[in-house]
Amino acid sequence: MRLSKTSLILLISLKVFGQDFFPLESNNSWSYMVLHPDQNYNIDTSYYRLDVLGDSLFPNGHSYWNLRFRDMLESTQFVRADTGYIHIISILNGESIPFFNLRSLPGSRDSITAGGYDMFVNFRREYQTTILGESAIAREYYWGYLTQSDATFIEGFGLSRATFYGDGEWPYHSRWLLIGCQIGDSTYGEIVGVKRSQNVSQAFRLNQNYPNPFNSTTIIRFSLREADEIQLSILNVRGQKVAELLCDYLTSGEYEVAWEANEVASGVYFCQLKSNNYVSTKKMLLLR
Repeated sequence: MRLSKTSLILLISLKVFGQDFFPLESNNSWSYMVLHPDQNYNIDTSYYRLDVLGDSLFPNGHSYWNLRFRDMLESTQFVRADTGYIHIISILNGESIPFFNLRSLPGSRDSITAGGYDMFVNFRREYQTTILGESAIAREYYWGYLTQSDATFIEGFGLSRATFYGDGEWPYHSRWLLIGCQIGDSTYGEIVGVKRSQNVSQAFRLNQNYPNPFNSTTIIRFSLREADEIQLSILNVRGQKVAELLCDYLTSGEYEVAWEANEVASGVYFCQLKSNNYVSTKKMLLLR
């Protein structure tokens, strides 16, 4: 039987697996060089890492991998990959979104809803490339509505390139380029730590809440090197304060505060720690 070119592409697309293009396993890590398209921002964002911390079982019965962007947005993202899509958990309302379609044909467009907003995700093309000394297949996507972003996933390596064209300064307008990764027992390219901004205090630190996601109660830890006026608050996705956990003058040391979220709905919230000179924010996901 003679297959047409379109039929052949379709058969190839049906064999794509999410783990092939985004290998999500504990301790996998990616190192990126981060560039500013306009080259006019003051903050130093030369290198950042994306780490897989582990997986969590969600109420929908699926396990999602917990990805941490080290010291970039100080946030986490939950992702899973199956035979059809790379799924993400919306930071706006905690819903699971089948974001990157692994079975679509080049040039196709999917419509999705994220946090009440209608968006599109286009699969632009699939091509052969060389990265970190290896030859592999790349899949290129772009998405958005008023502004667009793009990302390239490479078979066996994961996210290799991404450009965010949002409004405002870093990190909403930036370009990420893969320079190294740790995939299972294999290391490719350059694995880097975090090059911090000199404007960020090493002593003022807000840790990620635990557990996260959480059901009703979670623990928030933070540390201070020197005494300061401290305010610890919980914000919703609109930036509105829903709880004030602490407002006091504290001496140096490590602290732990529990938030019992019995009076708010499921969804994404932000824990914000403020002093006279610094602000740090962590994203939290409440699931009942």
